[in-house]
Amino acid sequence: ETFSRDLCLPTCCHASMVELLECEDISLWKKSLAVYKDVVQLIDDQKRKRKGNKKDEENLVSLDQWFQEEVPSLVTSRDPPHLTHSELSRLMKWKLMRGKFRPRLTELIQLNDVEKVQELTSKAYSELPNLQKAIETLKTLKAVGPATASAILCVYSPQQAPFMCDEAVLAIKDIGRLDYSLKQYMTFAEIMIEKAQDLNKMSVTGDDKWNAHNVELALWAFHFAKRIKPDILEESKESGGIRNDTNSSDSEDSPPPTKKCK
Repeated sequence: ETFSRDLCLPTCCHASMVELLECEDISLWKKSLAVYKDVVQLIDDQKRKRKGNKKDEENLVSLDQWFQEEVPSLVTSRDPPHLTHSELSRLMKWKLMRGKFRPRLTELIQLNDVEKVQELTSKAYSELPNLQKAIETLKTLKAVGPATASAILCVYSPQQAPFMCDEAVLAIKDIGRLDYSLKQYMTFAEIMIEKAQDLNKMSVTGDDKWNAHNVELALWAFHFAKRIKPDILEESKESGGIRNDTNSSDSEDSPPPTKKCK
């Protein structure tokens, strides 16, 4: 199947995603998270092929590495923690390149006041774990809705604020149509947090540290791996190298019986 992320998601994607969310086979979850970076690379390759390989342009791989690994350290190293205006602009670029591209948003995000960005992101981080309050604070910024707000919060607290991506939201049974509302995000975040706790309890060794963001990444990777290169899930060695900073509960000595998934 030819991949085109800029098109609307097909109806079939909802069924396959629910399959993983309701799955209790820890090995499939670990494989899905493990292939995350490989799937990002596959998508980036296809985007470059469609648009022409312009090496001077920032690509999805580099942006995603920045979002997952670099900017979280920068934000948490500051006193108080905050996001800068240039980082907010780059975060929007990452979000649009990873999802549906809306060029108008890249222009609107630039209109935010530099000092206001630092002030409001710092305020929002201090309001956690009250997700609703933190998102309401961030929504006062131009071009920032619940989805973008969730990305801003995710770089600071991945255990409490998963990124609101289409594929992970559609994994929730009976979620309905995507409306990107605060209510829908709160439902999504609660389920991602609960699933992370469940996965940590399933761990045999206790070495796996799942958080809400990792759950969302696994759902995203599983969806696109099944569409682009299904055999990649079989090739996985179950070690994804994604952030594991989480406050979830410790694993139990013996995992519960698992439900095998296709």
